[in-house]
Amino acid sequence: MIVVEPDQAVPAGAMSKLHAAGVREVALPAQPRAVRCWAEALQPIVFEVAKLPSLVLFVTERVSQLLDVGAELVRLGSDRLDLAISGDHGVLRVVDPPTYTIVRALDRDHGLRVFAPDPAGQEAVWTELGFHHPLADHLRPERGMLLLVARDGWTTIRDEGWMPLDAALELTVPERAPVITPGSMPERRKIELRLSSGRRDVTSLWVIREDAVGRIDKLLEYLPEEVVGRVMFAVTAEQPLVVILRARTGRHPAPDLSLVAEEYAPLHNMADVYAPTGAIIEPPLRRERLRSILGIDAREVMWLARENTNKFRVERIADDAFSPLGEWADYVLHASAPAMTPWVRSPIYEFAPYVSAGLEWASERGPSEHDDGAEAKRKKKPERARAVVEEAPTPQPKPATPKASKAATLPSDQPQLCAACSVRSV
Repeated sequence: MIVVEPDQAVPAGAMSKLHAAGVREVALPAQPRAVRCWAEALQPIVFEVAKLPSLVLFVTERVSQLLDVGAELVRLGSDRLDLAISGDHGVLRVVDPPTYTIVRALDRDHGLRVFAPDPAGQEAVWTELGFHHPLADHLRPERGMLLLVARDGWTTIRDEGWMPLDAALELTVPERAPVITPGSMPERRKIELRLSSGRRDVTSLWVIREDAVGRIDKLLEYLPEEVVGRVMFAVTAEQPLVVILRARTGRHPAPDLSLVAEEYAPLHNMADVYAPTGAIIEPPLRRERLRSILGIDAREVMWLARENTNKFRVERIADDAFSPLGEWADYVLHASAPAMTPWVRSPIYEFAPYVSAGLEWASERGPSEHDDGAEAKRKKKPERARAVVEEAPTPQPKPATPKASKAATLPSDQPQLCAACSVRSV
């Protein structure tokens, strides 16, 4: 409920209209405040600020605080501001104010307040930040005045007397030192490079120092040939033998060899300089500067072998010393068995060779018509066929050996095998 007491008596006709509109006459509450118009009698309402405004007015409780707030704004990087004095208050008009000072003003720290244009787009009516007046669009201050609408009352100040920061602040140097005379350059300082953790690159170089050949043999026992073809190797001439494995560069990533060895990864994306996997060089240097310090030459491969916690030594080998790992491996069988002979089933009896002269069958068989017909056919053959037969006479049978005659005396109930024609006869 809003209670208003006019400075002058209200005419009877006006009171009748106010009564018709629902206005009632009540006693004036204690501690009333004076207002200049009906709009000032309305309290501003709380308004949520979605975005900090780019232009604000800071009002200090005392003029002596004006320069302190201005110095704070400069220290926080806000130097686009103007200063003015209005009665007992100091006013600062600031562009892009810092958030820290705005928060202080919202809490009214040491009486500091902050106002923003309401409505936006004009610089005559200013409402305390975080509030909005219901009739802000209809408020019009006097010409040459600024209206400041706060939650506890209105204030008007003159829009004049603004001065820049330089007029109020004088920036000085605490103490000027004498001119320093340059001297000679001291001895150059030596800074030793060291290893430090700080990266997660893929291992692509392996150095095997102990039992190098044995570990390579174990690696080749299970490593696929496709992976072997992506690995190069080099061997040192000094003893004990040291083997260096290096992954080929290409579209495939470096393989995971799961090898007991010193692991290295490219340093600063250099294909010929390697550092322990997971380590970097400190202090950080440019790539060209680092290559100059390491002294790497063309067609060399270099790696930084760790000696203790963070120290290292530089080791290198010629690039053409690397050969495909597949050329070092010969895939052989463990052992070869002799060719197996198929099993042959033997006859029941193995007779000695038997040569027949053909007289045995001639004595047993007599002449017949069939034989006469065969004889006649042989006589009718052409002379050419006879000549062929004469040119290849039948070999004379060899005399029967004692073994053959002995075989002929076997009982007649056993089958006989003719060795000359391999035909059984009964």
